[in-house]
Amino acid sequence: MKEWFLSKISVLMHSLVFIFLCVFFERRFIENLHLPDYLIDQAIISYLKDHAVFQIPYWYAGVPLLIAGICLIVFKRRTRGWALFGGAGLLIGLLVINRINYYFFSTLIPLSSFVYVGQAYGVKESIIDILSWSDVMIFVPFVFLSLTYAGIHKQGNDSLSTGTSNFIFDKALGILFCLVGIYALNLAFYLPSRDVILDPLEKKMYIGTASGAVVTHKSSPLYVSSDVNFAKVFGLFSFYTMELQEILATDVAKPEPEALAVAKKVFKDIERLNQIDSPFYGAARNRNLIMIALESFHPSVIALTVGGVEITPTLNRLIDASLYWSWAVDQIKYGGSADAEFAICTGLFPSRDISTPLLVNRLKPIQALPAVFNQMGYHTISFHGNTASFWRRGVNHPVYGFQHLYFKDQFSATDTFGMGVSDKAFFSEVADALLSKKENYFAYLITLSNHHPFIDIPADYESVYQKIRTGLSEDASELATYLTLVRYTDDALGIFMNKMETGGGLDNAMVVLFGDHRPPLSDASWLSLESVSQLPLKGLGEHRVPVMITIPGMEESVHTYRKQYCKSIVSVNDLYPTICHLMGETPSNKILGVHFFVPSALRGPIFFNKSYNLVYFNEGVPYYGGNGHRVTETSYQYLLDETSRRALFDVDPKVETNTKKAVETLQIMEWIFNNNIHHDIE
Repeated sequence: MKEWFLSKISVLMHSLVFIFLCVFFERRFIENLHLPDYLIDQAIISYLKDHAVFQIPYWYAGVPLLIAGICLIVFKRRTRGWALFGGAGLLIGLLVINRINYYFFSTLIPLSSFVYVGQAYGVKESIIDILSWSDVMIFVPFVFLSLTYAGIHKQGNDSLSTGTSNFIFDKALGILFCLVGIYALNLAFYLPSRDVILDPLEKKMYIGTASGAVVTHKSSPLYVSSDVNFAKVFGLFSFYTMELQEILATDVAKPEPEALAVAKKVFKDIERLNQIDSPFYGAARNRNLIMIALESFHPSVIALTVGGVEITPTLNRLIDASLYWSWAVDQIKYGGSADAEFAICTGLFPSRDISTPLLVNRLKPIQALPAVFNQMGYHTISFHGNTASFWRRGVNHPVYGFQHLYFKDQFSATDTFGMGVSDKAFFSEVADALLSKKENYFAYLITLSNHHPFIDIPADYESVYQKIRTGLSEDASELATYLTLVRYTDDALGIFMNKMETGGGLDNAMVVLFGDHRPPLSDASWLSLESVSQLPLKGLGEHRVPVMITIPGMEESVHTYRKQYCKSIVSVNDLYPTICHLMGETPSNKILGVHFFVPSALRGPIFFNKSYNLVYFNEGVPYYGGNGHRVTETSYQYLLDETSRRALFDVDPKVETNTKKAVETLQIMEWIFNNNIHHDIE
């Protein structure tokens, strides 16, 4: 009787400990997801507490319950401990990988992006910098659990491992766990479909009766507006279960005629806006185009001096003769630099659901920016000091229309730093290549040395680093390293510009420089950067990137009209039509970008692609959602659904119109990625 009892207790306790550990570590991960408090207000928290065990909503245990149940049903006791360890490895691996990704991009990794796991080796230094011993030790309890389970039920201990009663008990307990797990997950999927009313004046959410309160990261009417919000409320494992459910249920049917009509209308409206004239139309006609992506550059570092060190002397010199937008919104989600690249090359927004580099092949009917230059008779080239496999650039750049690609293996330089060819060696070799060109060209250059982790610096910049450190607080070593690397890349850019100018390469060229995305700094470093730059960097401020356009010979026009045009809030996908405008070319009629010279009053809403949040700008002042209230540090997350605008807010007509356009734009992006709607629009 004692052995019979111990046998059952052993199985039950090991299974419960497995479930508890999974939920405990999931909870710890979720607590580190930073969201404004008002996104999960007291009404929601009260609901969660009513459906919680030990303050933990029991749907967190849905997936661990299912895994434990399946292990009980499928595996024998002698091997079940290691099966549980395998399940724990999968779940804990998801937590660790997402912690790394969240640090870099403030998003979770969609299932589709796990094909890039091999890419992690290329950024191993960044990963090592982020990981701590606690991330490794997280596996220890599961190893101990598996060893004790295997020890108790080892081969030969038949009294504990075999027998009809044990077989029935294991299967019954497994079925019970599976049923409870399914019930818990079902609740996680049910609650988001509840109607929710937002009260932005009080910054609260209420479970109410409005229909479809907000647009979300998926097509279902979730009251949370992004993957992170969903995971914060319902758990990371529930998020992946819903992702899997949606992948299996994806409908790729041809869009309805009504959808095509809406898409055609939106594209037509944007086409009309892109026909608006400006003094800069055709200003760069027949010139070479040099487009430079500055890795992790933020507007706050431009014209900044710290510890007596001028951080961006080259850019500071260029600004005086350039068109400069200090508030261009980045558009990255899951693809980092590749998302910015996609937005610029296609004039569209990156996917919110799938890593964009995986989607490029679906969009071959799109006339990307390099393809436009090919039709103009230009030679199109991309240069990158990393490998061709990173973000699938070796596959996707030809789809965009780049005719020749230069990656790490094609450079003769032996001077490397960080992930690839150092920026100084990179710029020097690219300048030589461009100066030898006889035909018109479009050259796309991607810098690399300022890539995370911000740990190492070039040996000859140690004195620069030490000077910068004197202007920062004692615990700001990461920020000091970042600013030193910015200075290094800026100096490398200066070498390139001087070499091109001396060789006559700028006489007939237009240079476009842009930051690809915000630097992945720690919260403490962001606070330090905000302090030394005296710029608001929280909320909207984090998502700014600089855009600078230099057209030698056009300095007089730049000085005359800069104030008129450069105060606009723009998006990086607006660069596509902007470059076409400057070249005197008509952009594709299937883009969602509007050129930079369209007046602010006509520009409409701006999306922040972390969750496609909508921000409406009026004369450079940001407002959110559809109610026209001023944006504060924490009040920009609202994107209203068309069906519930009036139920939620008393909106003024102008903002209502822009909100409707925003919803239509979101719908179009869903259709483009899910149904390739470009095939059906003439």
